[in-house]
Amino acid sequence: MLVNRKSLRVWALVALSFLVLAGCGLASEDEPVNLTPPNTVEWDEDVKLDQPAEQKDAPSQNGTDENKNQAASNVATTTLTLYFLDKNGYVVPVAMKVPKVEGIAQQALHFMTKGGPGEELLPEGFSAVLPPNTEVSVHIKRDEKLAKVDFSKEFKNVQSGQEKKVLEAVTYTLTQFPDVEKVEITVNGYPLTELGNYPVTQPLKRETLGLNLELSDEAQPGRTTAVTLYFQGVNQAGDSYLVPVTRLVPMVTEPKAKALRTLKELVRGPGEDSGLTPSLMQTLKVLDVDLQKETVIANLDEHFLSYLSLTEPTELSPSLESLVLTLTENTGAKQVQVLVNGKEAVTVNGKPLNKPLTRPAWVNPI
Repeated sequence: MLVNRKSLRVWALVALSFLVLAGCGLASEDEPVNLTPPNTVEWDEDVKLDQPAEQKDAPSQNGTDENKNQAASNVATTTLTLYFLDKNGYVVPVAMKVPKVEGIAQQALHFMTKGGPGEELLPEGFSAVLPPNTEVSVHIKRDEKLAKVDFSKEFKNVQSGQEKKVLEAVTYTLTQFPDVEKVEITVNGYPLTELGNYPVTQPLKRETLGLNLELSDEAQPGRTTAVTLYFQGVNQAGDSYLVPVTRLVPMVTEPKAKALRTLKELVRGPGEDSGLTPSLMQTLKVLDVDLQKETVIANLDEHFLSYLSLTEPTELSPSLESLVLTLTENTGAKQVQVLVNGKEAVTVNGKPLNKPLTRPAWVNPI
């Protein structure tokens, strides 16, 4: 195999991923990496995270299909963000309804297992991350904000090259719950120190893992800030979805400056040959960004008007959704107000965009 410049770049990113996973990171001690988005899980206290998932008795062979369908329709559900792989190998959040049972954290991972109930619900081109027949138990230590996860030996049958992706998916899924900030993994009771050839340093956290990690060309090891950007993917059916990418950029500490850099990185778009589509055109100019309480104010030039050909200006197209998700996730704000050349934006229908755009409750709902 020939090793070209692109291949060298890939191996550099692999080495970089190890540094971040190991806790060394590329941010200085004065600038901790923060990749945790605002919590969107509305949780019922009566549903326990760490109880064994409820098992339903097999339906009687004498039962009719109508009875089975009726029983299924009576099962209460709740929406969770689960993480799967798309056709390009990116870890992608999918908002999916799952049965509302005791042991919901364990249930979430069960839905992310190949051959599990989540696979039949996935859009075309998506696949589960955990190997077939993987069994799991989850115990939450609330006083430590820790999820202790024990997998069966099948967990180690992860496809080569997907080791870090699996760790990202498990960690991000479990840390969506308010009682969990970090994850420890064991396999048959023994601490996981490596997965395949990938070294594992525990506990696992969003702050040290990131999603679909990449390094900006200008970034220097030890002096970086992590920003999460949402680009667009398209499956075989032509359906669009959003993919979060954690990009390490030159260090920026001041909140307003970070928001401005984040928006410019979004306009810059995904990397070459990434298989992803830019959410905003590169001709769009970012004039300024301001932070006011729970609102990000983004001042863009007139090229932004092409994204406002909407029947209702409050309806978010994939591009607008990407803009709102990116800015709110990196600032902690709840909404985004867009100005065009410093003035209130107006759609092609003549409707003013005079209300802030609110962060969606779910990403990629199905």
